[in-house]
Amino acid sequence: MTDSRPGGAAFGWYLAGLIGWFGHHGAQMVLYPWLVTVALHESAARVGLAQAALLGPAAIFILVGGAVADHVDGRRLLGWAHALAVVPPIVLAVLVASGRLSYPLLLAYGVAMGTISAFAVPARDAMLTRVAPAALERAIATATMLQVLAALGGIVAAGAAKARGVAVVLAGQAILLALGGIATTRLVPAPPTHVPGDGTRLEALGAGLREIQRSPRILAVMLVTLGAGVFYGGAYSVVFPLLVREAYGGALADLATLNGAFWCGTIAAVAIQMRLGALRRPGRAIVWALVLGAVVLAGMSVPAPFAVLVALAAAWGFEAGFVLTQGRTIVQVQAPAAYRARMLAAFQLAFGGAAPAGALVLGALAGVTGVRGLVWLPVGAMLIVVLWAALRTELWERSVGSA
Repeated sequence: MTDSRPGGAAFGWYLAGLIGWFGHHGAQMVLYPWLVTVALHESAARVGLAQAALLGPAAIFILVGGAVADHVDGRRLLGWAHALAVVPPIVLAVLVASGRLSYPLLLAYGVAMGTISAFAVPARDAMLTRVAPAALERAIATATMLQVLAALGGIVAAGAAKARGVAVVLAGQAILLALGGIATTRLVPAPPTHVPGDGTRLEALGAGLREIQRSPRILAVMLVTLGAGVFYGGAYSVVFPLLVREAYGGALADLATLNGAFWCGTIAAVAIQMRLGALRRPGRAIVWALVLGAVVLAGMSVPAPFAVLVALAAAWGFEAGFVLTQGRTIVQVQAPAAYRARMLAAFQLAFGGAAPAGALVLGALAGVTGVRGLVWLPVGAMLIVVLWAALRTELWERSVGSA
């Protein structure tokens, strides 16, 4: 249990817990938007609000979660997160099975799961360097690969379920979370790394943000990832479920297919990066990936057969795989150990936690522009972000080993 090599016992238990969490997450990515969009048949604005209810608490609390993770035993925090996360899927399964599901109750589920995730994600990310300090870049790629594979498995399971089987899949999510929590208990304790003068949790949070500001390279990664989180993440949350309902019939399997294609693209991107090893200029890879994302999203504005949309979803996932892996690598490698959880929490906030803002705005606008016309707003905004990143930051030129 103390073997810290990638592939050692500690790393294996870490990956087992990760698989449990993200297997649940993949199923949730399909079931939650389908329940609000198709089962309850809510408006585009209420779809955006529901997605914000799930993703918003991460945006609000994830930095606090990072500060907590830097000051408590990471293993214990992660174990509690798994234990608490078991409850909402069970409650939702009972509501669905009994026919008592309502929009407010679905919002409550989203808020609960989003809040728990805000504390689980930074604790898990920070523990990676403890269970696999050797060959860290390869360990990050391996963890990312298994993360997306687990999510894909959850997506496939959810997509295979008929409407009557939704409650069963929700119960399966609870089981996965429980098994992941058991795996987490097998890890060695992860006591905090104390920093003199870190002060209260609020002061510690401020110290982490100042540390990001001191690193031009990490700050640039955070800002471009924030743009992608708001505009691409918001579009992902709103465009897929609305397109499935309005243009392709609203089948649960179709929404699962799009999400699955997205994650297959992410898997392909991570596999390529594992094959290539450490990139000399990861910032440049991030910039080019964001350009690809704009091209793909623009393609979704054109009516096309469902197979074309699936291909575009896969290409979009390919882009996200490069941004996620290379951005996380830059932060994980360059962040000081005492601030790592807080800085990784900030990265996660930028990558996924910022999506609620985009989902709220895009969901409200979809009723005016239509879902296909809507995509041009995030396309234009992200092209501006990409141009700024290429011309005004260090991402384009600096190599991975530069200070």
